[in-house]
Amino acid sequence: MLGVVALALGAAACTVGSGAGSASGDLFVVGCDKYNDYATPSMFSLNPTFFAGEPIEDVCPVPLTCMGPHMNRLVIRLQRTGNGVEVVDTLYFDVKNSLQVALCLQGKLNNGQPTWDTRLVTAPDGSTIPNLRWCDWTAHADGGAGDAGAFDAGSADAAAGDAGAPFVKTAAYPRINLSTQDYVRASLDPLGSCDEARAVGVALPGSWIEFQNFGSAEDSNTTPSNDFKVNFGERLRANFHLILGDQAVDYAIQNHYAVPPSRIGGALDGYFDFDLQRGRAAQPFP
Repeated sequence: MLGVVALALGAAACTVGSGAGSASGDLFVVGCDKYNDYATPSMFSLNPTFFAGEPIEDVCPVPLTCMGPHMNRLVIRLQRTGNGVEVVDTLYFDVKNSLQVALCLQGKLNNGQPTWDTRLVTAPDGSTIPNLRWCDWTAHADGGAGDAGAFDAGSADAAAGDAGAPFVKTAAYPRINLSTQDYVRASLDPLGSCDEARAVGVALPGSWIEFQNFGSAEDSNTTPSNDFKVNFGERLRANFHLILGDQAVDYAIQNHYAVPPSRIGGALDGYFDFDLQRGRAAQPFP
């Protein structure tokens, strides 16, 4: 009986980290042998094999005092392998407010007014960028011819026959514009390829992500609750384009310090498609 239980648990654990995706583009990292040329950035390909989401729920510290919407957070990780993040290349998408993303994806109006925050994207110096909203329904929301492929990367949707490949939009989807001070942020930590450099690239304005699946958010027949979150077993799927800059430079600009030379920069394009599973990355010991 114990052997059967162990086998069952082992089979269930295999689904943790599974999915499909890519992230590639030109990259330079000063002090890294592989990507050290400012003038001619080298081709970087993450080739992720491990996909994870870390839900961080907004728990009210004092009951009955937090009556407004919850800012449930979700950190999405695309890793080259399932080893600890301190030894592998990892691409992060940090969703600071899942409810706002859900409202953006639904694109509903209330008495003619958007139900989502319509604020402009924030630049590193704290100013807003004219005509660039973090939730953009005015462009890039065209439909497509359809999605094609042999199988689905997410286990919960395998019967749907979806691709596990960059999706082609069959309906209107908003473009979520990124910065280091908005509802969705992204960063690349190339600790596997360039551990000696210790440089982190952050997504600057001009970067974007387009979700086709964000849990139940894309279901227009429902209205996200104030406690909206992506639940375990639900699907996360998106295309993205990232313009990377040095986190140290961004921090210096934000805090009005002397701006250091950029140690990392480039651009990445890609996608991810996986189901949110309960678990954590493999460890280098039993």
